[in-house]
Amino acid sequence: MLLELADHDGDVDWAIEILAKNTYPGYGGIVLRLAGAGRAEEACDWARKAVEADRLASDPYLINSDSWVDADLAVDLLAKHGSIEEARQAWRGHFLDQMERRPSVYLWLLATADRFGLRDQEREWALDAATARARKSRQPDSLIRIRISDGDLDGAWQAVDELGAGYVWRELAEIGAKARPLDAAGLYREAACTGLKQTSNRGVYAACASDLKEMCRLYARAGDAEEGRRVVAKLMKDYGHRPAMLDEFWKAGLG
Repeated sequence: MLLELADHDGDVDWAIEILAKNTYPGYGGIVLRLAGAGRAEEACDWARKAVEADRLASDPYLINSDSWVDADLAVDLLAKHGSIEEARQAWRGHFLDQMERRPSVYLWLLATADRFGLRDQEREWALDAATARARKSRQPDSLIRIRISDGDLDGAWQAVDELGAGYVWRELAEIGAKARPLDAAGLYREAACTGLKQTSNRGVYAACASDLKEMCRLYARAGDAEEGRRVVAKLMKDYGHRPAMLDEFWKAGLG
């Protein structure tokens, strides 16, 4: 209510005082009000505080919130009233903060860097940073998604070879099915074998049967249909004591 009154009166300082008193300061609201009032230097100072607090947002769902500063606006303020290098550190920090939760931030970084003629440099930096983090954490998901969004499927498969496919295996398998059917078949095979090893219920059996059916299709596309049949036959032999599994395999046309 007080904030609405401050805005109604056009009292920017009062609005800032209200927003700054919150447990989590309303960086976004403060920066927008200062910028709108022509107080760009002050807006830039608050943008710096937002950077330090990791309160930048490139996600459209957060940008219009008083709590988050539009990352594009922050970068522009820092570049104009600070330096390009300061802006670069801001967009790099935002990328590192968001890349595992929202790998699409990579495309935002490229678009942002492109506005300053730094796309190629920042692309190389971002890929190196994503690779280093994936190797350290042994979690390749964000790196694989970043490689896919970059159009570098070979790089995505290289990440799989080194670190595994993580939770994005299906996405990569679907994308790579046409160009690399053997590799894609291997991902379906691994997922099905792991599922059967770890769990024993009809729902899992049905899902594994579906994956194995796709595996067989891909092996056939690659000219090695016999390998698909061999894998299925071995699984039916190894788990022949599971009638529900055999039933789901037969339903899928694998028997």
